[in-house]
Amino acid sequence: AGSNGILGCEFYAAGGSRFEKSGTEFGNKYYHLVLLAKDVEGWRNLVQLASLAYTEGFYYKPLIDDELLERFSRGLVCSTACIAGEVPQLILGGKAEAAERKILHWRELFGKDSFFLEIQDHGMSEEKTVNRAFVELSRRTGVPLVATNDMHYLEREDAVAHDAML
Repeated sequence: AGSNGILGCEFYAAGGSRFEKSGTEFGNKYYHLVLLAKDVEGWRNLVQLASLAYTEGFYYKPLIDDELLERFSRGLVCSTACIAGEVPQLILGGKAEAAERKILHWRELFGKDSFFLEIQDHGMSEEKTVNRAFVELSRRTGVPLVATNDMHYLEREDAVAHDAML
């Protein structure tokens, strides 16, 4: 019995417009966002988002923004990503109300069965803070939790190839 892969991408989402070209790699704020294809339409939208991130949004990193997400959200599953995601960063910045507004917006955009609050535990205090907040926000908003791991390769010996790729 074979298994089917899940096609997806961790995107860099601009804090504002993907067309804004100012600051530096470290001063121009962007966030991580995980998008997975549910179907063929979702795969096409992933391809569109990745292409436009490079052709329209590239500034140190290929960036997408809310305008593109609204245009290409159909057929996609979204999760909040690691602590470098926008919602975790809002929580860590003490902006709980803004975090909840963003959660409700994404739940509406992707659908109640296609948006998840992502919890991770790599022993970091920031993750513990975000995870506690996500448990409470999940209860309040009805957005489900998903436990993941920040993984970049399968085998220890792949670390050299991953480092070269970066």
